[in-house]
Amino acid sequence: MSRMPAGQLNVRKIEGLEDGVHGDGGNLYLTIKGQARHWTVRYFSPVTNKRREIGIGSAYILTLAKARQMAIDIRRQVADGIDPLELKSKAKKQKQIPNFAELAERYIEEQQTGWKDPRSAHIWRSSLSRMAYPVIGSKIVSSIDTDDILAVLKPIWTTKTETADRVRGRIERILDYAATHHWREGDNPARWKGNLSNILPKPSSVTKVQHHAAIE
Repeated sequence: MSRMPAGQLNVRKIEGLEDGVHGDGGNLYLTIKGQARHWTVRYFSPVTNKRREIGIGSAYILTLAKARQMAIDIRRQVADGIDPLELKSKAKKQKQIPNFAELAERYIEEQQTGWKDPRSAHIWRSSLSRMAYPVIGSKIVSSIDTDDILAVLKPIWTTKTETADRVRGRIERILDYAATHHWREGDNPARWKGNLSNILPKPSSVTKVQHHAAIE
């Protein structure tokens, strides 16, 4: 396995390198194996104190200058007590978590065959798309909190109370569904008892007559 002195890589030398791991200094390494060429950065995790290595990209795409800059950024993260691999893993996991609108649609699709009223799926979609999606539709379900639920409910709680309470219940069920799939942890922010009941007036105390409530 051939190596070069730290900081000695340049574009011309890279073109003539043989298979092996070649150091550029600053914890930056170029691994060559056949036609494959990949940049990696080695560091000691500030979390576990173990030696780790993170891939940052192909040398066919990532220039030496860009790779050096990324190595600097990674060293800064480590100096700040951040493990770059843990950060990368967390970001990947967050990317896989659905947003509220995506999960709501999935929930409706899975549950509608068990609903007695054939209109239920349409009613759920209609109310959520009008009242919930504009506020929390694009938020990943793991990040939705009580303030988000209040942002949905407060504007309609005293004027469309029955509808608002139905929407609250639907959001609660969808977030319970998210928790079951391990996409969120902790209490359900749409829960009424012991949570929203401490903030909003009881539906029965503010309910007004609503026409066509069945389609809400």
